[in-house]
Amino acid sequence: MRVLKFGGSSVAEPSRIQAVAAIVAAARRRGPVAVVVSAFGGVTDTLLEAARAAAAGRDDWRQALGRIADRHHGALSELAPATELDALEAR
Repeated sequence: MRVLKFGGSSVAEPSRIQAVAAIVAAARRRGPVAVVVSAFGGVTDTLLEAARAAAAGRDDWRQALGRIADRHHGALSELAPATELDALEAR
């Protein structure tokens, strides 16, 4: 089994995610793979920002998490068909 690990810059934007998907698909044709993916570039820093805000009793942690959600929704909207997105949001 091959382990493929992709850092945050590898999944920083939808075009990079598509490139990662192509690499994984090619590797799967050669045998089993395990895939490890880091958070999108910058997301870890935003999570830390949210944690610090929450620990300090500030409400701006919600905005930080909202930015993360918006970023992921934006990537999904570029990568997945609308019907699949609707099904995910219905959950």
